[in-house]
Amino acid sequence: MKPINKDPGLQSERTLMSWFRTSLLILAMSLLFFKIGRETEETVLITIGAGLIFVVIGISFCNKNRFKQSFQNQITVGHLEVIVKKLLSIAVFVSANIYGMYIISKIISNNSL
Repeated sequence: MKPINKDPGLQSERTLMSWFRTSLLILAMSLLFFKIGRETEETVLITIGAGLIFVVIGISFCNKNRFKQSFQNQITVGHLEVIVKKLLSIAVFVSANIYGMYIISKIISNNSL
């Protein structure tokens, strides 16, 4: 039986590009929150925007360290990478929920007037 030949391909480059796209999306969201917060003078939105900017900075540092090393087919996802991905998911989830609660409170306050 022949061993399965794993394709060395461009997996590392695709992973790097997906992290880059994720960072750009989160940066765009943070700038949008920040801009809307400044125009409406809502500190909640400014705080979300600033927090997401720090998330993008953290992603950039993690990517810099991760993708500096040479890649081999045997590299698996490390424990630290799993933690970073979970924290990123939590940050986006919390930001979306805070924004959702903010919108709901605005709708309720406008309807009660």
